[in-house]
Amino acid sequence: MNKTIYVFWTEANELTPRRKNNLQILKDNCGVELKFLDHNTIQDYELSEHKFHKAYKYLSATAKSDYCRSYFMNFYGGAYCDIKRAEWDWNPYFDQLTNSDHWIIGYPLPQKNFHADPQDPDGDTMLESWHQLIGAGAMICKLKTPLTEYWFKSMTDILDRKHDQLKNNPAVHVRDRLEWVTNSGYPLRWAEIGPETFFKSCYLHKQYVSQQLPSPALDEKYR
Repeated sequence: MNKTIYVFWTEANELTPRRKNNLQILKDNCGVELKFLDHNTIQDYELSEHKFHKAYKYLSATAKSDYCRSYFMNFYGGAYCDIKRAEWDWNPYFDQLTNSDHWIIGYPLPQKNFHADPQDPDGDTMLESWHQLIGAGAMICKLKTPLTEYWFKSMTDILDRKHDQLKNNPAVHVRDRLEWVTNSGYPLRWAEIGPETFFKSCYLHKQYVSQQLPSPALDEKYR
């Protein structure tokens, strides 16, 4: 099991003071290796046999982070955490996952954070099952399980379909999204390649999902 937590910062600007403080708290408490990868160092982890999608460069910084989360959890395994306050030792949870039949461990999903593709016929059923799902802000994954592979493939399929739209309408803001105030023509919904694909894969493989990980501080200001 890869006992590493990956944290991504895909923006060109520096971390805000709150984020710097949250990153230090995570470093001080996690008890395992932590790799903070920024927009300059993320490319060092691109695998020659699994190149980043050709649409990656057109994504908003938020969507790039969503992409990296799926890419790393599938091809590297280990853990991911948002840059939010997380004050616990991760070792017991790595060990718990390693010694179980689960493929992923995370924190229980707050219902207000649920997202689904509005065209997904399973959307209503997934919403009814929200209490069985986990949040996308912190997790530990075994690499290349059917859960991570479905998650990554779903995201890749969207980028394949929308590549030309993204090329013609790349993100103009770090938080750009479909029909946002930028009027950029950017074609992706806020959660389209991130939480939407993640929650769908967790729903389809929910018998292999553990909810035993503590939750980062989701409601604190972090910008």
